[in-house]
Parts: sequence; structure tokens; C-alpha cells
Amino acid sequence: MEMDKKTNLDKYKSLIEEVKQSKMSNKKDPHMHWLLRHYAILSVQGTEKLIFPISNNSNEIIYYVHDNELFQILEDAHSQTGHGGRDRMYHNAK
Repeated sequence: MEMDKKTNLDKYKSLIEEVKQSKMSNKKDPHMHWLLRHYAILSVQGTEKLIFPISNNSNEIIYYVHDNELFQILEDAHSQTGHGGRDRMYHNAK
């Protein structure tokens, strides 16, 4: 039995499309409202990224990343902390 499995990157891209469609829709259903409360899109160097919506109180950007990006982010944090451990990497990446 063959199952239709999407990769994490495919899910990420389809979620970006859903958020864009929800933003443009005049009549929004509850799922669209939920999407817009939890996700926003930011264009970074021509690439669309999912972020947590920015509030009026804070201008901090929190990115959602897919599995393919995760290793590079962790490796960069590890190098930037002088090959630090988990706690140093956590504070650097945060």
C-alpha cells in the first residue's frame, strides 16, 4: 500500500500558499482565521519565510523552519559560540 507522504519542505511550501490564500480571501472560514493568527509570511532575499505574526508590542521576528534548514542553523549557532554546548547554542540562536 503506497501512502501519499509529503516531505517537510513540501508541507512548509503548501502552508505558505495556504497563508497567502487566506490573506487574500474576502470571506474567511475558521481555519483561515487560525492560520492568520499563527503564521505570517516574510520575504527574505526573494525567498518567502513563515514567521510568527509580529505583535504591536514587539518587533522580534520568530521564524518557523523546515527540517532541511535546521541542521545549518544549528551548525551556525555551534560555530558562533566557539563550539559551545547546548545551553550556549540555545541562547545564541534565541
